[in-house]
Amino acid sequence: MRTAAKFIAALAALGIVAVIALTHPGLPKLDTTGSAGFLLFLGAVICYFAPAFVATARNCKAIDGILVVNVFLGWTFIGWVVALAWAASGETRAKVTA
Repeated sequence: MRTAAKFIAALAALGIVAVIALTHPGLPKLDTTGSAGFLLFLGAVICYFAPAFVATARNCKAIDGILVVNVFLGWTFIGWVVALAWAASGETRAKVTA
């Protein structure tokens, strides 16, 4: 399995676990004040911008378009998935060796 596909699968699994943990009525409520709230917010921001991180790591040619879709449509799950798929499968720039 390719590295990008592994990353996407791990991110999806993490998201599913987080949603279950935060919404399950039988589990205690998460205290989101102080450092726990900050870490939760930081994790959410990192997950939100995952398509941009993947595109940067892969050195995609369309990084600008991916970032625009991620920022403006990423809040919709479909927009986020489109940006992530584009980042994972987009054409990359040639590596320059000195």
